[in-house]
Amino acid sequence: MNRLLNALRARHAIMETRVSEEQRRPKPDPIRLRALKKIKLQLRDQIASLERMVSQTAAPVTSRLRPKRQPATS
Repeated sequence: MNRLLNALRARHAIMETRVSEEQRRPKPDPIRLRALKKIKLQLRDQIASLERMVSQTAAPVTSRLRPKRQPATS
């Protein structure tokens, strides 16, 4: 899972660079710019989704169990 996250983060960084390069051009192509930003946003959403999955599975098992009942004392 970490390899996938790292790959997605690397691709996101590449897309960020491409967006910046396109914006610096004398006449940026609005269609290309929109497509690059859309891909970058999709990558960000995938990264966020995987990070949520990882954080949920990394939670200790005891936090997902009900607390034990204390025996009644008379």
